[in-house]
Amino acid sequence: MKAAVITDSTATLSEEIAQLPNVFEVTFSVRFTDGTEMPDSNDEPSIRKFYEKLHTEPGIPKTSQPSLNQYYDIYDQLEAEGYDTVFFFTMPGALSGANQTAHMIANEMEERGIKTYVYDTHAVCYINERFVQQALELIDAGVEAEEIDHKMKWAIDHTRVYVIADNLDYLAKTGRLSTPVKLLGKALKICPILTINEKGEIVIMEKIRTVNRALKRVAELAQERAEKFKNDVHVIVGHGDAPDKYESVLGLIDEKVKRLDLRKGYITPVIGVYTGLGSVGVGVIPSLSNVQ
Repeated sequence: MKAAVITDSTATLSEEIAQLPNVFEVTFSVRFTDGTEMPDSNDEPSIRKFYEKLHTEPGIPKTSQPSLNQYYDIYDQLEAEGYDTVFFFTMPGALSGANQTAHMIANEMEERGIKTYVYDTHAVCYINERFVQQALELIDAGVEAEEIDHKMKWAIDHTRVYVIADNLDYLAKTGRLSTPVKLLGKALKICPILTINEKGEIVIMEKIRTVNRALKRVAELAQERAEKFKNDVHVIVGHGDAPDKYESVLGLIDEKVKRLDLRKGYITPVIGVYTGLGSVGVGVIPSLSNVQ
């Protein structure tokens, strides 16, 4: 088996992972109301520039999926280099049509001798980077494709995401959260903790009265999830230009989660369009050593 991994730009791959010869990425983009276009990026200066512009944006920017040519160019290269297996990690299908596109391309490529395992990760950002890293570790260890598939499905099913969004308008106006849910949050004056369900949909998990209580509760949820796997987990913390909340939840998690393996940083522009300014997200991904 000669295997490659594909993901999309919202995975926020580190430079070390992105430069590996068997790692490929399709790129989303953002279009502001003034016509300015910006490719999704894991480059921190570019991400900071995005959030600076978002502060003055009168409306909600639009996001665009990767072009079909990006997919075909990658598979042409894979075929030329003799790859026969691909593990493809996409953001949730309920948030984007990219997962559906990946399945369509995968079906076409099977006729060209490339078997693709496509995953709707029910997650975004650094969580998907971790899935990529786990798959690469299994590939390097010589694990068979079907076993890798089994382990990655297990990892996705047992990962949890917790999000605090400062302004639900972003999620509602981009169609990623129902308007009734948004109105409920405003009517009750709550700071809801959101999660991504088994369908890949963003839903309210708990209703909390204040931001500080919500941050504390997210840290507790991360602790509970970590303890379920004897703290053999990877924790991610991302934020949408919310340094105070970001530092607060980092400190709380550091206190509560033992043997902390942490990845942290900005939420990428495309996901930032959905979650908006002031958002904080926490993910807990169990180690593959927990797989039964």
